[in-house]
Amino acid sequence: MANLNRTHGVLPATLLRRIALAAGAAALALMVSPTPTSAVVGGRDASSGEFPWTAAIEVDGQQVCGAAIISGHTLLTAAQCVDGRTASGLNIRYNTLDRESGGQVVEASEVIPHESYDADSQDYDIAVIHTTTGLIQGDDVQPVCLPAAEQKLTGAARVSGWGATREGGPSADRLQAADLPLMSDDETAAAYEGYRTVTDRMIGAGLPSGGKGPGKRDEGSPLVVLDDNNKATLAGLYSWARGSARPGLPAVFTRVPALTGWIEQQITTDPAPAACGQSTL
Repeated sequence: MANLNRTHGVLPATLLRRIALAAGAAALALMVSPTPTSAVVGGRDASSGEFPWTAAIEVDGQQVCGAAIISGHTLLTAAQCVDGRTASGLNIRYNTLDRESGGQVVEASEVIPHESYDADSQDYDIAVIHTTTGLIQGDDVQPVCLPAAEQKLTGAARVSGWGATREGGPSADRLQAADLPLMSDDETAAAYEGYRTVTDRMIGAGLPSGGKGPGKRDEGSPLVVLDDNNKATLAGLYSWARGSARPGLPAVFTRVPALTGWIEQQITTDPAPAACGQSTL
């Protein structure tokens, strides 16, 4: 029989204290343990030919950011991905669904971050990368279309990348994709009031309930929308968020239409082609 207090029919005081301490510790653990986000975050495996413009930036063989092919020798990415770096040691992997394997790898010949990029505010978070050799084009490699300057983009968008599949988690082994509604400027600004200013060079996308969106190491990854001719147009490049796919906190992308003029100035020797945005989307 258990060693009960025979006089009063209750547990000894020392044992009661231990039980109370254990219960308190368990309750505290529940309060402070992080809430996991669903497993880009909440994305799905991309299929062959679905995102023929999506590429990865690698340093020493490791994927650090995403990028978008816009012409035969040129890609766009986030300025934060090349901030403080030179072209030396910077490689581009493309024409593959797998992270850090397959496809083709080319070296960067020049990196051009926007001259107004600010690492604190993440304003003007965009950069051009030129490659030493041409990017082979075919069914599985196509440039994404550049938007017209200040073009208004609305509706559903799609992001693709190899970043973390959950907040604080590892990168995806296979290219991931997620559909995200574009948010109004007012909605995005309200979501980050008191945290960071949302400028005219930024656009938000995400679900109010969270659960889907880009994660760590997706910076520079393309966000596209389909135009009236069913061609994919580059709406944004992933820049920042508070956490990853948290409820009420949309992902913030560099608004490409606000910077189309600057982009075109950097690619005069390798302009964006008229044939673009063709995929299985």
